[in-house]
Amino acid sequence: MITLHQLEVFVAVAERRHFSQAAAALHLTQPAVTFQIRGLERALGVRLFDTERRRVRLTEAGEMLYFRAIGILNDVVAAQAELADYVHLRSGRLRLGATRTIGGYVLPELLAAFHRLHPGVQLTVTIDNTEQIEQMLLAHSLDLALVEWRVRSPLLHVASFRRDELVVAVPADDPLARMDLVNPADLQGRAYIARESGSGTRAFTEEALGEIAATLRVVLELDNPEAIVRSVEAGLGLAILSATIVGRSAAAGRLHVLRLAGRPLVRDFCLAYLRSRGLSPAGVAFTQFLTTPDGV
Repeated sequence: MITLHQLEVFVAVAERRHFSQAAAALHLTQPAVTFQIRGLERALGVRLFDTERRRVRLTEAGEMLYFRAIGILNDVVAAQAELADYVHLRSGRLRLGATRTIGGYVLPELLAAFHRLHPGVQLTVTIDNTEQIEQMLLAHSLDLALVEWRVRSPLLHVASFRRDELVVAVPADDPLARMDLVNPADLQGRAYIARESGSGTRAFTEEALGEIAATLRVVLELDNPEAIVRSVEAGLGLAILSATIVGRSAAAGRLHVLRLAGRPLVRDFCLAYLRSRGLSPAGVAFTQFLTTPDGV
């Protein structure tokens, strides 16, 4: 077996044409240098140096090995530098997934802050609903994901990084717009604009409302939160969305926000990744960034 140390000793001798000078440069004894060269020659089955007076010169086989050895040692140095950059976050890649609510309204600010901390990390983001993001994690297509509420698979590690409140959004001219609190029973039979099946927002809403959810009259299903907001503004019906999404429209008077009396709709935004898959240095840094008090 050939070792990197043998190649380093070989190159030092070849470039200085002298065993003792190579030994001094490598901080080795001359017998140690001789031992490494003889071991390399035995491993290769060739003689690498001819003795010429008090100096040595490369044999034809030695010349062939010299150019290969230089390339190998340079590659090792380059690999060490690249891995040092990777470990210390001067480079690297992080494939993130995010649900539509988080991806559209929470993640951009987080990414900007993380990029300021680690500008060398390349970030790619896929935005979809919770169900699809979970499947992408399980298929190893993503390193980390930010999801709403919870995921199903026990193969995923999940940790909360932020609380999120959902509110009832109604058209500005709706009779309910005169109130700030609404009883859940008052929503029965109302025209309702729903998120698509597979959405974390929809799953949370249906569980939180219980029997009331079944009485809502779904007039439209949309997979785009912004389109739902516009539909509420247009008077198509009410929607239940993250307060983060409807804040600007409510402030501008284009719709009205209600909270449920006695039943706050509060959920967690969560970070998820495969338990069996170790996180890269960039993944660890992003996880710490999200889950420590100074991170968000």
